[in-house]
Amino acid sequence: MPACYPDGPGDLIFSTEATIPASSNSCEVALAKLRNGPTLVQDVKYWITATTTSQQGALDSRWYASNNAQVAFSFGDGWTQATAATPAFLVQGRAGEEDKETVSVGEPARRPFGSNLFVDPCTGCNYDPNGGGLDVRGPDNCTIVGSTIWLAVPFVATRTGVPQRILAPIILNKPDICPQNKVTLSIYTDNCGGGPGTLLVSGEATARPDPCNLAVAKLHNAPSLTKNVKYWVTATTDASQSALDASWFGSNNAQLALDLGTGWFQFGADTPAFEVQ
Repeated sequence: MPACYPDGPGDLIFSTEATIPASSNSCEVALAKLRNGPTLVQDVKYWITATTTSQQGALDSRWYASNNAQVAFSFGDGWTQATAATPAFLVQGRAGEEDKETVSVGEPARRPFGSNLFVDPCTGCNYDPNGGGLDVRGPDNCTIVGSTIWLAVPFVATRTGVPQRILAPIILNKPDICPQNKVTLSIYTDNCGGGPGTLLVSGEATARPDPCNLAVAKLHNAPSLTKNVKYWVTATTDASQSALDASWFGSNNAQLALDLGTGWFQFGADTPAFEVQ
């Protein structure tokens, strides 16, 4: 069950045992089958935990990150791919009839092409305002003059179609002394293992000084994205945006909690949050 920041998991509602694959190179995952599990409620926050019992005391393993936690950095000299190490998981099950999505005639559902945003019921934000952000800077920023930092986050398109805008929680670090608030949000192809590849479309967005507001870039003449193809969302600066000094905040999906035997402590893995619509 949910617990708000700085706590992590609340009350236990169900648990079961899983077997961990012998090799991390096999691409297999630990699988726990849930029998007679409780019903989960839409728009309620839950936590997945990995713990040990007295019979599992000799466990020595690693919970690997999701591909959604990949991030790429550019300091003005090309992209370097890394990971923000958010542990990966998938919860599967069967929906109740009352929870199945209904759409009015003539109003088809429009799922995002890619997103790691959701509204956290604890904060009302669709990113983690209690967590950290990763810097996005132009060379004339107020923190380290001459240093450029650009960021990129990948997604796999959930459908085929033309994107119209990009949303991202990019917040000004020092709005009083470094007020330049424009940033370029773009979509790139994937350069396997190397981060972003070829630029597809860009738009200018306004970085906000206040929490829980998103920078929004409208995309004009964007090409069609293809379902099940990997793309990257980037935050960069051009010559007119060189004084940008901001942070791209982490996703609520990047929240995690750690228990070293003394209770849960919640923090964030700083995976930048976004949505492509």
